[in-house]
Amino acid sequence: MSRIRILAIVLMLSLVGNAFAIGLGLTLSSRTPAVIRLIEPVPAELAERVAAMLPAPAADELRARLTAMEGVIADHRARYRQVLVDVALVLGTETVDVDALTETITAARKERAAIGDQLTQAFAQTAATLPLETRRRLVERFLAQQ
Repeated sequence: MSRIRILAIVLMLSLVGNAFAIGLGLTLSSRTPAVIRLIEPVPAELAERVAAMLPAPAADELRARLTAMEGVIADHRARYRQVLVDVALVLGTETVDVDALTETITAARKERAAIGDQLTQAFAQTAATLPLETRRRLVERFLAQQ
């Protein structure tokens, strides 16, 4: 192979590598920070799956309770996501302040727990109205999925 041909191949590979690196960089920089994507609180889909396991009247009752809580849950989610941004900012500093990082992570955990507490309360209130046999069938279905 001639030197010119080898040089042309090396140049082409370099261009392809650079194009890939630029494309990857643009893709990653335009996305939501990974810390927010990876730590999403209990999704509404999970609550819907639980509702789908209940008999129709109880499922409707659970959905109504969840709908009534949407504003409170949305507030907790907004605060949770903001605190995750704060966590990312603390992590992005040249020297990590351990106390600040611990404080922001603890704040995020509290907001996430508050969301779970709301969903738990809605489920517990609904489950308390179910007849014993219905609750037993619910437990059997849950255990069968494990």
